[in-house]
Amino acid sequence: MRGAIGTPDQIADLVSRYEQAGVDQVIFVMQAGRNRHEHICESMELFARHVLPRFPDREQEKQERMAQSKARALARRSPARRMNGDYVITVQGEPESFASAMKPNLLTRCIRGMSDAQLDRLLSFRLVTFLILDLLRRRLRPEKAPDFEGDIQYEITAGGRKQILVLRISRGEASLRREASGSPALIFRASGALFARMLSGERNAGAAALEGALDLEGDFRSMDALQKMLA
Repeated sequence: MRGAIGTPDQIADLVSRYEQAGVDQVIFVMQAGRNRHEHICESMELFARHVLPRFPDREQEKQERMAQSKARALARRSPARRMNGDYVITVQGEPESFASAMKPNLLTRCIRGMSDAQLDRLLSFRLVTFLILDLLRRRLRPEKAPDFEGDIQYEITAGGRKQILVLRISRGEASLRREASGSPALIFRASGALFARMLSGERNAGAAALEGALDLEGDFRSMDALQKMLA
């Protein structure tokens, strides 16, 4: 079957064929790639206006059809366990998020109070970019990803110029270098403003990549290692 991309008529045809095959639920992923918010809303509105009305709600019919099967399944199920009254779920032991790992200090507080244009001007100075990335280096715990050794390269564009900085993880130590890596395990490409906001905890790297603002290249197992080192 073709993917769920096309005109309302094409999508309706796709859904109809799934329906004929016995599928009664479908999920559409609209917020992927470089789609903008307004594009996602437009797709949802088109679907609701031109596709959804062609498929009547059959939920009641489905519930009636499955009632006996559900009753038999529930009858075979063991009784629900009673929870201890003093049982409490806490975040203790959970991995620390990237944003919380970057504890607020004078620099991160300044970043959060600046506009993108101001950050672009600020990060046009190589020393500032170096100091901001050094915040990340000092938070890294290489011992949490002992199998990882390699270079994580940051290519930051600010003030119309590209700067390259490299975090090198080697023998359990993290160092920061100003020259490009010969074979980086992972490359981050971002504007100066986005780079600063990610390291201050304002922006999420994963969300920025989905939006197309952050360009990631390389072995994505290295991303997992980086997350472990920041946890």
